[in-house]
Amino acid sequence: MCDLLKLRCLQGFALVLYAFSLNFEHFSLIGINFSLSKFAAIIYLVLLGISPPRFLKVTKKIAYFVWPVFFMILFFAISGVAYIHESSLGLIDLALLFNFIFFLLVIFHAMQDPQVIERAILGFTVGAVIVAVLMLSGVGAEISDNGRITFFGAGLNLLGLKLSTGFAILLSFFYRDNFRLGMFRYLLLVGAFILINAVVITGSRASLVAVILIVVLMFLLKNELRVLDKLYAFMMFTVVISGILFMLAQSEHTINRLALVFAEDEVVNNRGGRLGGRLEIWQNYIALVKEHWLFGLGQTGLEYHSIKAYGFYGSPHNVLLEVFLYGGIFAVLLYSLFLYRVTLSAYKIHKIAQDNLPLLMLVPVMLSIFANQALDIKYVWMIMAYVIARYLLIYKRGFPYRI
Repeated sequence: MCDLLKLRCLQGFALVLYAFSLNFEHFSLIGINFSLSKFAAIIYLVLLGISPPRFLKVTKKIAYFVWPVFFMILFFAISGVAYIHESSLGLIDLALLFNFIFFLLVIFHAMQDPQVIERAILGFTVGAVIVAVLMLSGVGAEISDNGRITFFGAGLNLLGLKLSTGFAILLSFFYRDNFRLGMFRYLLLVGAFILINAVVITGSRASLVAVILIVVLMFLLKNELRVLDKLYAFMMFTVVISGILFMLAQSEHTINRLALVFAEDEVVNNRGGRLGGRLEIWQNYIALVKEHWLFGLGQTGLEYHSIKAYGFYGSPHNVLLEVFLYGGIFAVLLYSLFLYRVTLSAYKIHKIAQDNLPLLMLVPVMLSIFANQALDIKYVWMIMAYVIARYLLIYKRGFPYRI
């Protein structure tokens, strides 16, 4: 047990609260711009600030993961200097900078207190399940014009991807029986199905794809040698997939949205167009990439040129494309290197520690990167911090692979 009067315990509790609160980012406590997650972040920063020297230890192994992102952000700022007087935006996206700082703090914290990162992921999962239960109960649920349901006005795709991440965590906990619950671990499947149902009513196609890919990947990662183990794994795979299909069949709005994925035209009250209109958005922004592929435009330049060319400034819905526009080819290479190292670390954790959780959690994260947003999304950075911290902690204890 933890002594709540000790600073280390308070810091750990603050991180768990922050991870939990990421599911309630749009739930405001005292005002429209002061959410529960901001409140938790302030508490965490204050408590860490009391003993900064103990945490701020940049080792070579931490720097191995961090330096590509640091220089990528630097490229963004340098590229945007040329348009600083043509834009209302700053040289650096403050949300990105905030996320990068928190990403670093979580890794530093985990290296000093190995159990804290596991508790944080558990806290995130509990938050996701609570959100799903509230949505299905109608508490905080809001229905959009096309029948999709959100929670306190949260972005539907982001909400769905968070819920699918919680699903990945519960599914991994169930198979690995992390808490040694025995037969009671089947209660985790109840939570998993609640999360699936909540994903379905959001109508988020990317989140549904994430859920299915998580189940398939979970099955493929199983290494049982005994016939009975393989049969059991296949049975559970069939049950979960059947549950997903059954819940999907109950949502006419979500089925209609799936049918629109490759639609050529806009449909009334639904977002049509190929891949939900993303191909058209990508084609528009790729034109800018071709003109400014070497150094990019920075945040200021992207706003200026996109409004000038297309009349709007919006997300490219693809982080690699967004990074290309911000910092050019060098920034893309740096970010790709970072993603490669995170993914490779997750794979090594699976091979050495027989822990598939990092790989499963990266499924919705990668969908967020390639089909939505990620640079300014807190939970994405939290998941990547978890993967890196888990890898570094295993390496510290005698990892046979070298990085």
